[in-house]
Amino acid sequence: MSRYGQRTRVGQAVSTFGQPGAAGGITVDYLVIAGGGSGGTFSIALDTYVSGLTGSGSIFSSIISAGGGGGGQYNGGNGLSGGSCGGAGGGTAGVGGTASPAGQGFAGGLNSTGNNASGGGGGAGAVGANGAGNNTGGAGGAGVANDITGTSVTRGGGGGGSGGGYPGAGGSGGGGAGVTSGSSAATSGTVNTGGGGGGAFPSGTAAHGGGGAGGFRSTVTATGGGGSLETPLSIPLGTNTVVSVGGGAAAISSSGGSSGAGGSGVVILRYSDAYTITFGTGLTGTESASSGGYKRATITAGSGTVSWA
Repeated sequence: MSRYGQRTRVGQAVSTFGQPGAAGGITVDYLVIAGGGSGGTFSIALDTYVSGLTGSGSIFSSIISAGGGGGGQYNGGNGLSGGSCGGAGGGTAGVGGTASPAGQGFAGGLNSTGNNASGGGGGAGAVGANGAGNNTGGAGGAGVANDITGTSVTRGGGGGGSGGGYPGAGGSGGGGAGVTSGSSAATSGTVNTGGGGGGAFPSGTAAHGGGGAGGFRSTVTATGGGGSLETPLSIPLGTNTVVSVGGGAAAISSSGGSSGAGGSGVVILRYSDAYTITFGTGLTGTESASSGGYKRATITAGSGTVSWA
């Protein structure tokens, strides 16, 4: 008896996962994570405080994950909105960005009333922590554990905010740590996790917020923003399907302390082991051996198309 829709001798059908349907489609589960945002800092090129940059979105067919928002600049800089959002910079009146679109991640943390405490970037699984007192940066929000590969891996951590005495830690799942006064560059988000970059504290300036994690969308285990699992896609066999892996936002250079860059995103696909994927030009990807009735394709960079046969 086959697992894939063959009938038993008593006429009972078993699972049809991954087999051609009425339109000849293959059912594909997915994890689509966008690039993380970078932390805020003081820009040498512009000679002023600046918010971090927003990461690039990732795409699988009709599924689009939004890039993580940049961390807020010192003195009232709000975190930027994105899949998950950057934390606010130190100083006055700064607030964390809002997750947009909803359901892909969480908001960034607020700053403290002092100059030297910024908010952490939002993670795929939790809000970034607020800055505390006059010298403690907020930690980045936690990422989300997902086992689409067959092993549970946490991705999508927010970047930590910088602090005058105590920097914020990066969120679990690839978030970069912030730094403290007089330190060197903040830590970047981990590649292929969509982690946010840490906030900088350049010499002679003040605290900047951590970057938000890239948007996190999945049909397996758990998805970003505390939402419900998404629905697998039915892809026609032999059809070229668009895939694009979002890059993390670039670090911003500053004398005495550059911001942390955002981590790049990733696209992971799971489907019946009765099929084989083909990666088109422009994509960097691998297909796993069969395990538990599935194969998995992990695409770590580039833009192009995939197809199944």
